[in-house]
Amino acid sequence: MFKLRSYIKTGTEKGNLEEELFFGSAEAALEEYRKLFCEELHSLNPTLWSDFGGQWKRYNETDFEALFTGGKREIDITKESVNCCNEIVVDTEKGVIETYYELWADVDRYFGTNTRDNDSTWVNFYTYWHPDGHITASYYLEADDTSEEYDWPLTEEEQQFFRKKMEEYCQFMEHSSLKELYEEELKEIQISSEHHITVNRKDYLSGPISQEDIQKFSDENHYIEGVVKVHISDMIDNNLEGFLDLISIGLVDSDLLMDVNYSVIGLCEDEPDTLYLLVSGDASMVLNSSDDEEAEV
Repeated sequence: MFKLRSYIKTGTEKGNLEEELFFGSAEAALEEYRKLFCEELHSLNPTLWSDFGGQWKRYNETDFEALFTGGKREIDITKESVNCCNEIVVDTEKGVIETYYELWADVDRYFGTNTRDNDSTWVNFYTYWHPDGHITASYYLEADDTSEEYDWPLTEEEQQFFRKKMEEYCQFMEHSSLKELYEEELKEIQISSEHHITVNRKDYLSGPISQEDIQKFSDENHYIEGVVKVHISDMIDNNLEGFLDLISIGLVDSDLLMDVNYSVIGLCEDEPDTLYLLVSGDASMVLNSSDDEEAEV
């Protein structure tokens, strides 16, 4: 249910409630609002309200349209059967904890989608906890050959609802709060200050990377990635093989890095004519050489 409140514009009762109009659809309420709205009236303009969540709440025009029009929120998801499922994903690069849901509800009446008439389409729904405590959401409209992501703005009531769901699921799965889980993950991937660098607001490993950090941060195939600073003259003065050896040594303190790839990601402001290169490669031989040295000892 939606309503429009209009206000007395003149006289001693100016600013008091004049009339409440009730609507069965958000579109009808918004249409009437736009008919009555006049920029010169300022605070005496009508206001839009929804009883979504069990009590009347006022919304500005932009939020009202985003949250309720287009067949959205014809049901109150906080009153439906909603369950977190699968693993909890901690993504420190994006700064979120992600949770996937089973929605035992009419998703079309919530998202304004149209999947009920097409067995080959479905919705996957995710919420994201942020370190400041707020919750955001998105859904994917899936089909056999396509997947489209849509941001899904949440009402305050929905944020509270999904935050509680995520906290309870985190306690069940990880025996910790969301905040504790996130902070623990940060500790596990923490790189000492001398071995990391921030380029264009993103953190990277910074070469030369120690053997210990290679083992810790390389993938299952021992591929490692990090930033190396290179002066332009080093690119000009070396042939390709010499240059690859140079950035290999710059990344892992060895010329044994294999399958070396690199790309320019920034310009060093503190050192003239110096580039930041994102370098990656297979460090298997670097690690093996270390093992051989230990065996000889």
